[in-house]
Parts: sequence; C-alpha cells; structure tokens
Amino acid sequence: MKKILLLPLLLIALALSPVQTPKTDPLQSVVTLNSGDGYCSAFSVNEETGIFMTADHCLDADMLINDHKVDILAMNGIVDLALIRADVHIPALILGEQPPQDSEVKLIGYVKKNPVTFTLSILGVTQPGEDGPFMFIFGGSLHAVGGMSGGPIVDTKGQVVSVILGYVGEDANIAGDTLGVFYPAMVRAYKVVDEYATIIK
Repeated sequence: MKKILLLPLLLIALALSPVQTPKTDPLQSVVTLNSGDGYCSAFSVNEETGIFMTADHCLDADMLINDHKVDILAMNGIVDLALIRADVHIPALILGEQPPQDSEVKLIGYVKKNPVTFTLSILGVTQPGEDGPFMFIFGGSLHAVGGMSGGPIVDTKGQVVSVILGYVGEDANIAGDTLGVFYPAMVRAYKVVDEYATIIK
C-alpha cells in the first residue's frame, strides 16, 4: 500500500513546489548604440515598447540599434542619463536594490562591437564638481573603456544598480576608477520608463 501511494504523493509535492525559472544573461539585454561619432552601449528597460537606457553623452542625431532608427524619449545631462526607443525588442533588465559599499558588481558593455564584461567593487560615492551630481566609484584591476558608456552595471542577481559613465583620468586622485550613475537617479529613471511605457501602449 505504501508503494502505491508513493508516486501520487511525489507528484503532489512537485506540483506544490515553486517553479525555478532560469536566470536571463544580462548580456542578452545590452546592445551597441551606433552614432555618427562612434559607438556606445545601451540596454533594454522595457521589452514590449522597445525602450532602452543609455548615457546622455552618447546621444546623437543619427543613432541606430541593430540597424533600426533610434528616437530620443528623455534626457538628463546633469546625471548623464537618457531614454531612447527603437523597434528592437529584447529582454529588459530590472532595477535592483541599492548596493552597499564594497559589494561586487559587473560592468557590461561593447567595445568595437565586441561584448565586454568584468567585475569591480563599489569604493564609495564622489562628486566630481562643486555643482555636479553624486556618482558611484567602482574600482578593481580594470576600468571602463570607450564604447562601454551607457552600458549597465548589475549586481550579483543580474539586476541594474547603475549605468557606466566613463572613468577618471590619470591626473585625478582616483585614477583608473570607473564612474557610474548614483542609485537614486536610477530609481527616478526607472519611474520615467514606467510612465513612457504606459503612454506608448
């Protein structure tokens, strides 16, 4: 009798157990942003409507993503963030929680159309200019290079915590460290994404 009941009980346990969905590789959400002046990176923040996030300094009049024309939805030169739209629909990256100092993050971007990823740690927060916004400082054996600007910085769960803005030059006290958008600005940007997605639908 016990043997007969074993299979049904096992099936019930499997049915009640939570389904484990595989993680999406964040790289699948990152694209090359082709402009007249060169290349940057961007990443999907809303798959259905084709909204992407990138750095404001990457914007150009004639931008393409996968040969599709890009429209500018919103831009903020102070925090160096922009939202753009193209007829390209790939998995979107969601916003993660504010990362603590010293936590590890992964930078993702494109250099000459080649995907590049590497791990850094959060050193702290800086304010490059007197009136400038606060920015994350990321340090390690490597730093962001040309073409990676606008790419996402993700936590260990693959969720976005910042956007690559560039790196500090050799004449600064924090030479070679990567700069990224400070987390509160990311929260505001994702709220704007939701607003635009609702309008576009």
